[in-house]
Amino acid sequence: ARLGILVVQAADEAEAGYAGNILECNEACCQITGFSREQLLGQPMKSFIHEEDHATRQWLIDELYAGRQPVGEMRYRRPDGGYIWCMVVPSLTFGPSGERLYVVQVIDITERHELEHKLRHQAEHDALTDLLSRRRFMELLEQEILHVAETGSPASLLMLDLDNFKYVN
Repeated sequence: ARLGILVVQAADEAEAGYAGNILECNEACCQITGFSREQLLGQPMKSFIHEEDHATRQWLIDELYAGRQPVGEMRYRRPDGGYIWCMVVPSLTFGPSGERLYVVQVIDITERHELEHKLRHQAEHDALTDLLSRRRFMELLEQEILHVAETGSPASLLMLDLDNFKYVN
């Protein structure tokens, strides 16, 4: 696995949520993201992160400013508009002029995520019908019953009992 490195403009503690432009990157980072060095440099880091992963990004920054060394997983945009999953290990440091910088280690874990998704699907679905397994269906039904009990929102459940279905199956 290649280890991508990004150097990103940081903020002072009062603006801990701010992560600015990409100042530097290595060739491995370009290979991982699919963008050239010229396409990455100067761009806002946030523009490459999947919208649903902005909370993870904020958590990583908050953890850094709390003095911890966080590790997270998020999706980075590729030139074709698709996304890749990356393990992200940021650290906070200082540049030559005393400015705060994030040094972010990036590892492509897309293949692992796809395999996990495939295995989860196989565990939760019937191989013949692709319907939810009985166990997974019961888990979701219990969650829905709890949700209805907590919110008071209306819900319905339709049950069918087909005579001699085992012969059709």
